[in-house]
Amino acid sequence: MPSHFRMQLESWLKELEIKADFVLDIGGGQKPVKGRTKSWEVKEYKILDLPDWNLNNTWLYLDKKADIVFCLEVMEYIWQPNITISNLKNILKKDGILYISFPFIYPHHEPAETDYLRYTRWGVEKLLEETGFNILDIKSRKATKGYSGLLEFFIKEKMKMSRNFGDHDDTGYLIKAQKI
Repeated sequence: MPSHFRMQLESWLKELEIKADFVLDIGGGQKPVKGRTKSWEVKEYKILDLPDWNLNNTWLYLDKKADIVFCLEVMEYIWQPNITISNLKNILKKDGILYISFPFIYPHHEPAETDYLRYTRWGVEKLLEETGFNILDIKSRKATKGYSGLLEFFIKEKMKMSRNFGDHDDTGYLIKAQKI
């Protein structure tokens, strides 16, 4: 059975109606997006992933622009996220759509030596806005319903939680953004 974290991603994807001439799936080699959405009307679909494309490349060139780019479950492996997000912007057509996920709370995982970063909601918003995207929708991934271990840990450790952020069970973010 897939994890709650994975089920939230799959549920989000099942809501998406994808219609485009060209869709690019960054990091989709192990689990392509095609076949996981509500609908799929795509003329051309391309996956860029290791070993053919290193996710930390400083420049990405394609001979044509994409209508939609998916970049799911890869941002924790990105060492220079501003460069990567700028690259994603550069390969999108004007007003193109980016579907992207960011982890916030997730354990270290393989390959451990390239598992670099986690992102707060504010970090995600700032990163996307500073690199030329308008965020159309943010869906917070949540700790499993009924699981209070995370909040209990924060309280027992006397961690200072923001009083202006009411929900402290976010584990990551699923985002739809548009190139400005």
